[in-house]
Amino acid sequence: MAYAWRRNKDVLGLPFIACGMWLYLYGSMAYGCAVNLADLLPTWTLEFGQLVALLSLMGLLIGWHCASRSHRKSQSFTIPPAKYALIWRIGIVLLFIALVGQYTFMRQEVIDYQNTSNYWYLMFYIGYPATALCLFVLIKDKSGPMSLRAVFLGVLILALMWQPIVTARRGPLMPMVIVILYIPYLVRKRRPNRLVVGSGLAIGSLAMLTFLYMRPYSYAPDGVSDWTMSDRLDGWQKGLRDLSWEAVFSEKQKTQSDNEYLYHCGMVATIWEFSDYQYGTGYLTLLVNWVPRQLWKSKPALGQGLLPSQWQDQLPGVVGWSMSTGAAGGGAAEVFGQFGIVSPLFWAIVGALASKLYRRSAHTGDELATAQYVGFLCTLHWLVAQGFAAMFIPACYFILIPTVVISRYRTRANSTSIRRGSTHPMSKESVEDAAAGLGLAAL
Repeated sequence: MAYAWRRNKDVLGLPFIACGMWLYLYGSMAYGCAVNLADLLPTWTLEFGQLVALLSLMGLLIGWHCASRSHRKSQSFTIPPAKYALIWRIGIVLLFIALVGQYTFMRQEVIDYQNTSNYWYLMFYIGYPATALCLFVLIKDKSGPMSLRAVFLGVLILALMWQPIVTARRGPLMPMVIVILYIPYLVRKRRPNRLVVGSGLAIGSLAMLTFLYMRPYSYAPDGVSDWTMSDRLDGWQKGLRDLSWEAVFSEKQKTQSDNEYLYHCGMVATIWEFSDYQYGTGYLTLLVNWVPRQLWKSKPALGQGLLPSQWQDQLPGVVGWSMSTGAAGGGAAEVFGQFGIVSPLFWAIVGALASKLYRRSAHTGDELATAQYVGFLCTLHWLVAQGFAAMFIPACYFILIPTVVISRYRTRANSTSIRRGSTHPMSKESVEDAAAGLGLAAL
């Protein structure tokens, strides 16, 4: 991370943001766990958990570094200015679709996640690639009313983020921070200001930790069914009055419930003890996750493999406790559960694919590579904090939507004319670029 910070041009690279996430989850959280919760884990599980986390990070960085050493010249592609207005309209329409999906879903009297279509709930994710498309046009198109467009887009972004903010949901926040921070630098091909990027990511991370502290204030107390938006705002005011920065930074490290690092150590230790690996089948079943559960009642759970899994039942016998319902052991533990000691290879592939997209974006200004790379970064916190299974669905939205839109309208940079309504035959580099983005979405 320090190396990327010194090399200003690499502040937008994957290593910078990934190392920051690892530093918190497997550094700060690990220290807090070792100091406050050491009696809940045998010493060897703490050491083994650190080893798995370190090897995973090394795999990611090695994959990134090896792919970045390739300097093969690639054909440049661009979007003709005549298509800017159309892409802007597409982005705005997608933003409205995301808003309709979000507010109609959240305004149900009783939200039944188990029996409600996830396609309805996940329409919210469309808003992120839509924002990226609109930001691209806002930066590139100088012919339209820029100030009016900027205000209009800002209002839609605020409307999209309002519900997650008042309900103190951490997951939706960081992707929007990354879109707003990264798109302008990559599209303009400007040298990034490391203070702006670093401060933006730090503020976004601090806000996520604060949301975790504020959650009990924004949700209805036990026994209260009628909890309105006014009640949530009153809860925020009370929470801000009671705000303790010491609690924001350290409270989670002192509790067993939903402690990602504690669960990471317990998970990898139990899987190692019983050789309870899925050999990648848990990621293969993600391909059928798009089938609605209303049509397939026995559909495998997200990330569920094809082999019998006993580690959750065996966990209390190894560490003496069980994970809370719905909790995650983190990305390093999940990948280890799929591939065991070769899991660093998985992280190396992820790093290499991300590096390819970043180099094409930075070196040629390819809008498709830029959109796919930023889309991947938007889902990185799901990958690190929860795992590839949790990342998969958002990544499909964040990467595939701009891929479909931009691929339809871009052309070779040296092309002088395009027939109305036609597209160019994709070159080898273009196909490889799209494949890298699809690989990050479906690996």
